[in-house]
Formats: sequence, C-alpha cells, structure tokens
Amino acid sequence: MGRNALFGVVVLVLGILVLLVPAFLQAVVGIILVVFGLLAIAGRIKLF
Repeated sequence: MGRNALFGVVVLVLGILVLLVPAFLQAVVGIILVVFGLLAIAGRIKLF
C-alpha cells in the first residue's frame, strides 16, 4: 500500500470512531443513569 492509501485508511477509521463514540457514550451514560435510578428507588443508595 502506498502512503496515500494508508493515510486514507487512517482517516476513514478515525471518521468511523468519531461517529460511533458519541452514540457509545450516550448508551453508557444512559445505562448508568437507569441503574442509579433503580437503585435509588429501591432505597439501596442515599444520594441526598
């Protein structure tokens, strides 16, 4: 592979990661919030 093709692949992978990461982070944060909410409702943790 030439240097140009390699650069293209790197940019492509970075683009895919940038597109995927926000959705992945949203999913992780959402799951954490749901778990905390359920624990709080169950009285297992006292936030305030």
